[in-house]
Parts: sequence; structure tokens; C-alpha cells
Amino acid sequence: GSSAAAAGSAGSASSALREAFNVRLDELTVIDLCFLHGGSKPAIAILYQDAKEARNVKTYEVLLRDKDLAEGPWEEKHVEGGASILIPVPLPYGGVLIVGEKSVTYHSGASFVAVPMRTALVRAYAKIDEDGRRWLLGDDRGELSLLVLHAHAGAGAGAGAAGSST
Repeated sequence: GSSAAAAGSAGSASSALREAFNVRLDELTVIDLCFLHGGSKPAIAILYQDAKEARNVKTYEVLLRDKDLAEGPWEEKHVEGGASILIPVPLPYGGVLIVGEKSVTYHSGASFVAVPMRTALVRAYAKIDEDGRRWLLGDDRGELSLLVLHAHAGAGAGAGAAGSST
């Protein structure tokens, strides 16, 4: 499997990562990874390609005391085949944006919303608002797209409209 190093700080002071350590992943072809915001334990999301060339997202909790990973809290099999970027969304939304060539998907474990977009290879992103409500996505043609997250009453956050401008 692949190996990853955990370092830095995440979550509350009691769950802060204080020293680097290596962990082993079962996923061999890791495309992208990120730490997730919120939660009682630090968690990472991994975008990977499996042996059948399907792309999937899997999350792991970082077990600081054991210096290991535990599967969960959620997993999403067979995301868009062109998915290449994971964007961690800060609280109050939380979750992650899975950016592909034809869609952007918001996933929080509890909520899952996919928004189609014009085919593009997104190469860069920037958070506009501190709460992660609006994002700029830059593609390989030099065009910028605006992605807006909308909270739905009783259902947490979800991806809303994606518009494009140059």
C-alpha cells in the first residue's frame, strides 16, 4: 500500500497532532487527499483509483494515540472518473468538494449533492468566504467558475448552483 505522514494540527487542542508519524494505506493510487474540518477526531479524505480504474473517496479517522488510521466515517464508491481534486469545506458546512471534469460533488457523509458543469480540467481553486460558501474554480482554459454552497433546512449543507465566467 501507499504510506502517508500525519503532521500539523487539526480539531480541538485535545486532538491536536503534535508529532509526525507514518501510516499505511490500502489504496495504492492516491489522486488527492485532505484533512476534513470538524468532527471529534481528526479525519482525512482520500481520492484514489482502484484496480478497476474506478475513482473512489474514502475517509479515515486519525487515531493519534495509536498512530494509525481507522476507516470511516464515510465512503463514496465510483465518483466521477475524471475526479482529481478534493477541497475541504470549513464549518459550518464541513465535508468535502469532489471536483471532476464534468461535475462538482459536495459530500459530508450525511449530505451528497452533485452539480454538473461544462467539461473542464479544473487546475486551481480559491475560497472566497471564510465559511466556505463560495469558491472560485480555475480551469485549463483560463476560465473561472463560481461554485456556491446552499444550506438546506434540516438537511445540512448541499452544493448549489455552479456558474461560469471568464
